[in-house]
Amino acid sequence: MLSSARLLQRQKQSMVASPQLIESIRLLQLARAELHQFVEQELEKNPLLEPASNDGEALGDVPISADQSTGAREKDMDRPTSAEAAERLGEWKSLRNTTNIPADSRPALDEFAACTETLHDHVAGQIALTAFTPQERLIAGELAAHLEDTGYLRVDLLELAGKLNARETDVERVLATLRQFDPPGIFARTLGECLEIQLRQRDRFDPAMAALVANLEMVARRDFQALKQHCCVDEEDLLEMLHEIRALDPKPGNRFQSGAPESIIPDVWVTPSPGGGWHIELDPDALPKILINQTYFAEISRHTAQNSKDQVFLNECLQSANWLIRSLDQRAKTILKVATEIVRQQDAFSNTASTICGLSISGLSLRRSTCMSRR
Repeated sequence: MLSSARLLQRQKQSMVASPQLIESIRLLQLARAELHQFVEQELEKNPLLEPASNDGEALGDVPISADQSTGAREKDMDRPTSAEAAERLGEWKSLRNTTNIPADSRPALDEFAACTETLHDHVAGQIALTAFTPQERLIAGELAAHLEDTGYLRVDLLELAGKLNARETDVERVLATLRQFDPPGIFARTLGECLEIQLRQRDRFDPAMAALVANLEMVARRDFQALKQHCCVDEEDLLEMLHEIRALDPKPGNRFQSGAPESIIPDVWVTPSPGGGWHIELDPDALPKILINQTYFAEISRHTAQNSKDQVFLNECLQSANWLIRSLDQRAKTILKVATEIVRQQDAFSNTASTICGLSISGLSLRRSTCMSRR
């Protein structure tokens, strides 16, 4: 068989993601705060975009609600057929309609935010479990009241003893007990004391380490030769000691949350439907409201040459604005579809027929749910 080189022409189809398609997919993955920040940036750089009023006119026919009937839940839990999907799409209501959930009936999200334990709560719990005398417990509570969020104690012990009509030795004894609390290093007055407390709890506060902690300014200056002389160790031991120091926590209280817990605002509200089943509705406040100023575009176009750079810029801005509005509409529809499917797949919803739920599924992932029983 003879081999020969030939030229062949073939046709094939392939899908190539355009830059706008890639950007639309990225828009679906943005959380609510990130989405609003992105829209704000677009409003700043695109003169044809402007924020809309609160009457919902910017969102056009974006569906914001869907009803899930009891009959639909009783069907098999496989993916819905095309007919079922079309029927569900037909049940969606336009944004121009008033919402079915009164604002005052929705749960306050602050009531359902998880309470994160603060440093003072953590210390108070340990004080309650410690065998203090009544006077020692009073001293411990006063010392804890002066504890900073970083874990350091900023109070004069002699002045505190006079205020509590106690001896300074009693205050120091209670303070020594408090320094054994978790997290290691709290109730220290200086960085050296904080590191010393942690090293003592690890049983690593030997004379060489004590000399190192007493000369932290040399550590900051990286004066290793002087440190070796003060600690009476060689270079290998000094490097090991420095590694242990770096593994300690200079601000042990920072691991606790000092402020109020951050609540996630839901994107979707789920309420019992009057006819049975569930009503799924997008929160209108979660949707950025923007408009294209067609009047401004027409006015500028009349005073601009057809092929000038200004007209080209205006056309690009118009194209970008149309893309952004379409992408926001598609994102809203996708979130509603995802929420509808989540409710359909959840058997637990059918067992709590008097519950309002708020789902946050920004970025196409279920972030959090907040529920309120209405029994």
